[in-house]
Amino acid sequence: MAQVDTKILRKEIEQLLDMTEEHVRNLNALEIELKDELQQLLKRPIYPGGSQLLGLLMFDSDVDLAVEVQGKEDLESVLEVLKREGYQFEEFTDAIHEGVQYGVCASKRGEVKIDLQLRSTKNIQELKEQIQRLPQPTAKVLRYLRREKLLMRMIGGAQYVNWKHDMYRELLPALLSKDSPRRKHEEMCISHDTLFEGQCTKRKTTNSHCEKHQHEG
Repeated sequence: MAQVDTKILRKEIEQLLDMTEEHVRNLNALEIELKDELQQLLKRPIYPGGSQLLGLLMFDSDVDLAVEVQGKEDLESVLEVLKREGYQFEEFTDAIHEGVQYGVCASKRGEVKIDLQLRSTKNIQELKEQIQRLPQPTAKVLRYLRREKLLMRMIGGAQYVNWKHDMYRELLPALLSKDSPRRKHEEMCISHDTLFEGQCTKRKTTNSHCEKHQHEG
């Protein structure tokens, strides 16, 4: 096994964190723009729905947003508007999502993926209350947390997913479906063809790989 020069690794990590801080400013500006657009389209508030709530956006992060959907009829009207704007809907049908989230509408703005979570009225209310109780970390603490996230991504797989979800369970449980199970190593895609060469964080489908990495099988 090749030895890692820890000084070089530390320097590279700090450079990535510097790059992240600049990119996060751009992502924050894009989020504001998207929230304004979607509020006008859907005639309802749009909420943050992901790692930006914990200050853990990275330079390659998606923009995760959430919107309230008031039942099946309302879902159809929301989808009609979003599909006209080019959003693609992925319905969540598993029992663990019932009463929490109807699914996600995805789009792209340039190279940035946008995920708009369609959440129940009760779930949105819980999310709003949890957002109000969030701690306000200092810039130093945020950089420490981003460094930890970067290191966890270098590991990847179930270990990274569970690390991230444990933070949500503690501070923003509304973002997770009820009784959401912890990931297991054996259910994950075995590919390491990722940005930081950590294990893929997607579940495997066939041949021990996720859909994106099927060519490796």
